[in-house]
Amino acid sequence: MGATLVTNLRIEEPLAQAFFGNDLKYILVFLADYVEDADPARTAELVDHFADLSQEMIAVLGSPTAQRPGREPNMKWARPDVVVELLGYEFGFQLKLENPKYREWQDRF
Repeated sequence: MGATLVTNLRIEEPLAQAFFGNDLKYILVFLADYVEDADPARTAELVDHFADLSQEMIAVLGSPTAQRPGREPNMKWARPDVVVELLGYEFGFQLKLENPKYREWQDRF
């Protein structure tokens, strides 16, 4: 399995995690993770980057099946073969690729 993800965003700890059980549950990739002492300028920069990335993802994936605005926004595209989520936090944002069967199981709780 070979994949490359390139970003021009500042990442202090380049990290991607894969979570397994009997099969792959999800992959979590940190896309931006650095806010120095909650610097308002840096926080605003992250908000702008999240907005730009979300628009690019909409151009590729279409309208999200769910989204939440606010301080910790997220967007989700539920597809038959993968659930794609863009997750925003005060410290940065992440891309989550999730097994739809695992997501369905999680939604029951």
